[in-house]
Amino acid sequence: MPLDSELECKLKDFQVKLHAEWWKDKEDHFLGPHIFLNCSHIQHLCNLASTGLPTTIDDLHNNFKWNWMDDHSSTLLSIIHNVYGAPNLVLNCSLGDAEISEGQPPSGPSTAFNSKSHTTPQIKKGAGSQ
Repeated sequence: MPLDSELECKLKDFQVKLHAEWWKDKEDHFLGPHIFLNCSHIQHLCNLASTGLPTTIDDLHNNFKWNWMDDHSSTLLSIIHNVYGAPNLVLNCSLGDAEISEGQPPSGPSTAFNSKSHTTPQIKKGAGSQ
């Protein structure tokens, strides 16, 4: 798939960049860029991206175990989203009988809020209230 090839190239560029940040100009065949992202890591990320699974950093954390995740998970996610496109957000919000999805106008007979149905109930706090 062409997007997988593009993602693979971008991830390899990223691994070289990480290596350059840590080891500067030192050349060591045992400590090359592959120590950050090896071939199996890159293949796994391509598979995840092609399924559309990593939409958030939490998705990435749950599906990709990597020692550098705490430092570079947002960068990895942005690389994936730059190649595959960011996922569309679908937000559904009930307003009486009307339902709103992001990017669509409200539908239904009335979109006015009913102030009584959206008030927070008074909760008694303090001793003896539990």
